[in-house]
Amino acid sequence: MSVVRPRSALLRSDLSQSALAALLAAFGSVALAAVQQAMGVDMPFQRSPALVLGALAVLLAMVAVSTVRIRYPEESFLGSTLLMAVLAFGTDVAEFAATPIWWFAIVTLATRVRGRRLALLATVGIAATITVGALVPATDGSTGLTVSVVANALVMFGVFLMIGSVIARGRDRADSSVRALRTAQDEYEARLARSIEDERREMARELHDVAAFHLTGMLVQARAADAVYDRDRERARELLAEAIVQGQRSLDGLRQIVEVLRYAEDPLPQPTVCQIATLVDQAAPSFPSIDLDIDVDEADLAEVDSGTHLTAYRIVQESLANALRHAPGCAVGVRVWIDDQVQIRVRNSIPKRKGLERKGFGLAGMRERASLVGGTVSAGVDHRGDWLVRASLPRCGRPPVTIAADGTENVA
Repeated sequence: MSVVRPRSALLRSDLSQSALAALLAAFGSVALAAVQQAMGVDMPFQRSPALVLGALAVLLAMVAVSTVRIRYPEESFLGSTLLMAVLAFGTDVAEFAATPIWWFAIVTLATRVRGRRLALLATVGIAATITVGALVPATDGSTGLTVSVVANALVMFGVFLMIGSVIARGRDRADSSVRALRTAQDEYEARLARSIEDERREMARELHDVAAFHLTGMLVQARAADAVYDRDRERARELLAEAIVQGQRSLDGLRQIVEVLRYAEDPLPQPTVCQIATLVDQAAPSFPSIDLDIDVDEADLAEVDSGTHLTAYRIVQESLANALRHAPGCAVGVRVWIDDQVQIRVRNSIPKRKGLERKGFGLAGMRERASLVGGTVSAGVDHRGDWLVRASLPRCGRPPVTIAADGTENVA
């Protein structure tokens, strides 16, 4: 988890780091002057306390200007250029045109400014350095515009601009790596959010399919028992016993789903096309008649992936639940076969006293399930006046989907 610091804290951090670096550069400038004096280099300004204090004041001003180099790199460089010239002319020593603070300003400029603006500012700096070197005498007494003055200015700027450019490229690579990591993190979080949403929808479908099928059967059995209770107690008890069985199956199914969610690393076996026969047998007591025709062989089943198996099973289960819910007492026919796809047909008669009202999650859930594996589901009244659910599912499900770096989904 990343921590975002307040802007004021970042500003204080930048200023403190800039001030420390500038003070070190100033210390280097003073140390350089001390070394020159120890080596016997004559600096006339040192015999005047006022000039010494003035030089120190200018150095401190350069330090102050350097503290804002991060936020205002161009202004800081121009300020350092002006103060460099003031220091050189004030002390009458050309060597003060090349102090560590001045070198520091050149490097900082190259790390913060690019393109034409960098070239323009570097030209201004080179011109200022050459001007100071030509007008202010050196410690050996030489003066004037010479080849060495121009060469020294060009070499100094070339070296320190190169150092700054190397630092800038390294910083750009680091920033690029950080951006790439952030992009990867954002993509991962987006994929994770989509996965969580997909899992939530899958859970809703599973719970609906299991609960709706068995609970609808329970309601049908209970209502039938209530209807015949006064005239046929034995039949009522049989119907209630069937309702109890349906309730137990519903409870077992829900427990299986909970177990799968709790122990995802060792999931329970999923229903297959072969188990549709068992499903129809379980539903048979709730219908006056139910026909089953499953025309599949082992070779075809071996080519059907687990997602298509589960989808086929759930579509038949939901179709039977809808028939119980919307057309109790109807005759039902279930047919399953495999050609180039897994084909499912579930037909039920429509009671004349009821319309074709279809509400709830059932049909929409079946279509969504089928679309997830690349199949289709349609439902409606056929030429015989029966309600017919048609489903066509590919044997191998939907091709794998990959997510590109820009977030688009590509089907292999």
